[in-house]
Amino acid sequence: MYWKVMIYLLWIILVKPVLLDRSIKACNRAKELHELKAVKKQNIVPPSKDYFFLDIDYSLVKVMFEDII
Repeated sequence: MYWKVMIYLLWIILVKPVLLDRSIKACNRAKELHELKAVKKQNIVPPSKDYFFLDIDYSLVKVMFEDII
């Protein structure tokens, strides 16, 4: 029974016509998504922090690097 279903699904996939305009539209969407992800990776700039936090008596204390030096 299982092999009949597999043959039927393969028949549907192979016989069904592929529309060119839908294929091009899907490829363009994938390309745009890939380009957007590439731009996001380039635009990420790590913030320069001039401070750090210490956990003192169950509270966070912000310590500036300038205060240490």
